[in-house]
Amino acid sequence: MAEDAQGTGDERSAMRDGPAASRLRHISVHVIEPAPGRYFWVLLEQGTEGAAWVDMLESQKPCRHWNHALTDGMAALIDLAGDVREGPRAVNYARKSFR
Repeated sequence: MAEDAQGTGDERSAMRDGPAASRLRHISVHVIEPAPGRYFWVLLEQGTEGAAWVDMLESQKPCRHWNHALTDGMAALIDLAGDVREGPRAVNYARKSFR
């Protein structure tokens, strides 16, 4: 059953080798706490061919709790996806300022 959810190694290899425009983008969400009790979400994106992760978007206002910052960051990632059933795929996207 876990294999069905993750796909086989061959399927994952074929997906990686597909056209760049159809690949899922490698985007991560994490939370930073630059001062006690001030949590900010950050989205990072991995460059092409496994290049370094670079800052993509970050919250402009702090949250009082880690879980709220994480949830807001996940909402920002979902917003980038466009079609949430397919995930973020296109490299051309409109930059937004999230608050």
